[in-house]
Amino acid sequence: MKKVTKIVTLMMAILLSSTVIFAQGYGISEQEKNYNKQQELKLQTQHGPTEVVPASREVTATGDDCSDPIVITAGAIPYTYTDLGQYTCGRGNNYSATDLGSYDGGEDIIYELVISNTATVSIDMDPSGTTWTGLGLFTSCPSTGNSVSVVTGSSGTTVKNITTTLDPGTYYIMVDTWPSPNCISSFDLTVNTLAPPPEPDPIAVFPYMEDFESGSFPSTMVPETASGCDLTYESYAAADGSTYGLAFEGNTSTGWGSTPSNPTDAFAKSDHVAKLKMKVQPTGEPGLLTLQFDFRQNYSFNANYEWFRVTVDGTPIPDVDGNLYHQASSQSSDPWGILTYDLSPYQGSTFDLVIENSGKYYYNYYGGGDVGMVDNVELYYLTIGDIEGYVYNTSGNPIQGASVQIEGVTGVTSDATGYYSMPNLMTGDYDLYCVAPGYSYEMASVTVVAGVVTQQDFYLGT
Repeated sequence: MKKVTKIVTLMMAILLSSTVIFAQGYGISEQEKNYNKQQELKLQTQHGPTEVVPASREVTATGDDCSDPIVITAGAIPYTYTDLGQYTCGRGNNYSATDLGSYDGGEDIIYELVISNTATVSIDMDPSGTTWTGLGLFTSCPSTGNSVSVVTGSSGTTVKNITTTLDPGTYYIMVDTWPSPNCISSFDLTVNTLAPPPEPDPIAVFPYMEDFESGSFPSTMVPETASGCDLTYESYAAADGSTYGLAFEGNTSTGWGSTPSNPTDAFAKSDHVAKLKMKVQPTGEPGLLTLQFDFRQNYSFNANYEWFRVTVDGTPIPDVDGNLYHQASSQSSDPWGILTYDLSPYQGSTFDLVIENSGKYYYNYYGGGDVGMVDNVELYYLTIGDIEGYVYNTSGNPIQGASVQIEGVTGVTSDATGYYSMPNLMTGDYDLYCVAPGYSYEMASVTVVAGVVTQQDFYLGT
């Protein structure tokens, strides 16, 4: 469990271990460019001169580039691949404009990773003493904006790791360095594939409530993150003075690319999308299945760096106010609110429910960071019933246009047959008032029962 002190650790990582890199360009503001440049200059001060390493030689060896990569075919699960004592020296700098940023300026090596079955893939690269190295996983030949995940750092002893879930397909792994040192004389690469993370236990008892005060994820909630995002228990994400809430946050600009202008683009940045997965198994009891939780957001330089939504079976759904996604209106001063989602269209069968957040930077990197905060998740049946009836005069003739009201709740008008209907009322006791022009009003006390249509007729006198 991470606490607020994680921020101090991250800042020290920038200054001491240089594990964070910062993208330039992509239409970002001058303020952000300047801020990120200051951070990178700190790295360069530690690192020293960085001269461009030449491109590849005319004669190539397997692994020099994407035309002849070292092929790793991961068939059965589990699967392990090792490449010990490998090197980049002499292979040339073939890919120097990728999501590895400054860490793609040295000589590089390319692996092709073929995944046959959906699997959790763990890639370890031990630099064996070489400093300022980077490891990247890409959906195609390494470039800008096509990384699944990247990890970099100045330490020559820290093993760099990428762990993510991959669907069947072909991916590319690149090992590289800063321009100085310009290559890795020896490194070890290990690739392991395992069965994907377990599905969450079904939520099948209602009402369901998770306040996150235990400090760990229950079996009914499974977090999914990548190198560009995080999902943790944090005190700053707690609502109503509680101890913990969930923080969905970004990490660094690595893999972010251009600024999204819509939620489709934002959530396509899979390396920056943190997810909380649930499986809901409705019980069929009366009422409307409902999701509700406390929520607030921060953003760093740009409101379009932070996006939030809820999906059912992979499709975004609106909240009860019709919003398909949410963004912060201020960097760090938005108040807590409550989001409510009507899940009744899906309560006929088991479905996957996912809370998702796409964010660029981590909490308090700049401004408030790009963070969605969630606390007190509830799933319950909103128990409702209906009232209906007819309005007549004392002779038994229907009255059209009579007004039937529940003060402060709802009001309807009778039709030509005298019929009126008040659907979807919360269970409980109500006072109904009925009035029509030329008639005296009548009042009736009615109890609404979940799943029941209660009949209440009125006979108005003059």
